[in-house]
Amino acid sequence: MNKEMEQLFNRLIEIEHVSTTLYLAMSAYMGKKNYTGMANWLRLQSEEERTHMLKLIDYVVDKDGTVQLS
Repeated sequence: MNKEMEQLFNRLIEIEHVSTTLYLAMSAYMGKKNYTGMANWLRLQSEEERTHMLKLIDYVVDKDGTVQLS
C-alpha cells in the first residue's frame, strides 16, 4: 500500500473511531436520563461504526500498511 493511501485509510479509521466513541457517549447519557430506547439505538450505532473501523484496520493490515490510532 502506498503512503498516500495508507494516510487516507488511517484518516477513515480515525473518523470511525471518533464516531463510535461519540455514539457510545450519547448512549450512556441517554441511559442516565432513562431514555432506554434511544440509549439502545445509539449503542447499536456505536457498534456499527466500530465494525466499520475494524474492517478498515483489517484491510490496511492485510495490505501490509501501518495502522495509526490516536
